[in-house]
Amino acid sequence: MSDPLDPTWPPELVAAPEPAGPPEPTSVRPAVRWPDRTGHATVDAALQAVAEVGGAPPVEQLPAYQAAHRSLRETLASIDEG
Repeated sequence: MSDPLDPTWPPELVAAPEPAGPPEPTSVRPAVRWPDRTGHATVDAALQAVAEVGGAPPVEQLPAYQAAHRSLRETLASIDEG
């Protein structure tokens, strides 16, 4: 049986060794493929607004993300009420 006081238990919590070289470059934009249409006009508009600001600086993305979040939250609330 494993000892919970052992600092290496559980094994998934033990820190991974540091990589030997510099980190690999990563893309700033995640590779996300949005569906062309969901069939729900409000959801489609929110996804389109987020997609349009994808390459913009974060300070310009924030208002679009906030508006999309608000719109999607309201849409989900209306579904729950119905």
